Amino acid sequence: MTPSESSGHKKKTDERCVPLHPDHLSHLHKNVRDHFIFKEGSAATFDITDTEIAVMSGGLASRREILSSARSVIADKPMLTLDVRET
Repeated sequence: MTPSESSGHKKKTDERCVPLHPDHLSHLHKNVRDHFIFKEGSAATFDITDTEIAVMSGGLASRREILSSARSVIADKPMLTLDVRET
């Protein structure tokens, strides 16, 4: 197993990965941020509330709602502390 595979960076052939943290949202124009819909409960990963992330983005929806209505989906894969130090 290569270091990139062990740290969760292995990509599928049709997968594009771009790190996004809620702190990055403030750097995006509001018209762009409004297109980001976050899964209910996902804000806890970043030690913030769903209400906080909803205000910074286009809102919240259930996983089922997102997968049934979105053209593109960004799935959260929180990195472990070890991963951060390796990059």
